[in-house]
Amino acid sequence: MPSIEALLPILACPCCGSSLLNDGESQILCDQGHEFPVVNGVPILFEPEERESIERDYGDATQMQGEYRKSALARVRSLVKRAVGSSLRLPIDPRVARTYELVDGDWRLEIGSGLVEAGPKTVNLDIGMFGGVNVVGSGCRLPFADESFSLIRSLAVLEHIREPQKMIAEMLRVLKPGGYIYTEIPFLQHFHAYPNDFQRLTKQGLRQAFAGCEVVVDGIVSGPSSALTALIGDYCELWTFSDRRWLNDIVRTIPLVLLWPLKFLDHVLVRNRRAHEICSGLYLLCRKPNTPVDNRPSLDAAPSIAELSTDNSDVSSSTPLDVRIHS
Repeated sequence: MPSIEALLPILACPCCGSSLLNDGESQILCDQGHEFPVVNGVPILFEPEERESIERDYGDATQMQGEYRKSALARVRSLVKRAVGSSLRLPIDPRVARTYELVDGDWRLEIGSGLVEAGPKTVNLDIGMFGGVNVVGSGCRLPFADESFSLIRSLAVLEHIREPQKMIAEMLRVLKPGGYIYTEIPFLQHFHAYPNDFQRLTKQGLRQAFAGCEVVVDGIVSGPSSALTALIGDYCELWTFSDRRWLNDIVRTIPLVLLWPLKFLDHVLVRNRRAHEICSGLYLLCRKPNTPVDNRPSLDAAPSIAELSTDNSDVSSSTPLDVRIHS
């Protein structure tokens, strides 16, 4: 995980955008006088109003707090979800993994990283100090300098943002010309407050959200059968008429176990060109156009989209770009 000294050159004040300076072990500050705490080596970089809004949402997000807590019960729930969860992750286009390899050695940003551990050139940003998070802040006010990253990943995050276009604009601001954005978002999935839940996007809607970028590839990350099994589990859970988490989990798990083989049909259904119309989750890889600003290195030398399209080999779900879709 990068140290705060390594991060300082790309960090920026979320209030005014100016650079930040280390002012001892407990805080960092900008030249405009804005001060931010540093807790266990992790800078907390919120704009005050944004922090208040996030804290309100997070205070109500009991499911998120439970799953992100490092407890034995949280680990058991995670194992059960992986074993009998409704969502089956499908192989994604190999161009996604190739793009990750292209930017190896450059700064990468993971927005909404949760418990994912950070690599040596990866910034894990989230709204709380979970797992491998090394910067705490908001996706709508990214505390980074312009054109700092060659790759940004946003995995099952946009649905939780009140103003997703604001976050997308921030992603483009901190992305280098020619850099890449990889995002996943649910389509037919239940409400899940991490810390809140505001929208879903269709395949066309996801493309439109990133209309200022060149689409490299998009597709289905979790298919129609996953959507069906999840909805059946959610439907059965409603019959408990209860807010007890343990009871709802048990009732929801019963149909998921019985229907467990069904989701594997997605390996066939995904070949139907209409599968995206009732799928569980979608993904998009896009590229920020090259707009010459100065002579700093960018991804101009990277293969073009046409060149990326020449490799049609398979990629399994064990590639470095494995990501989460909530079940």
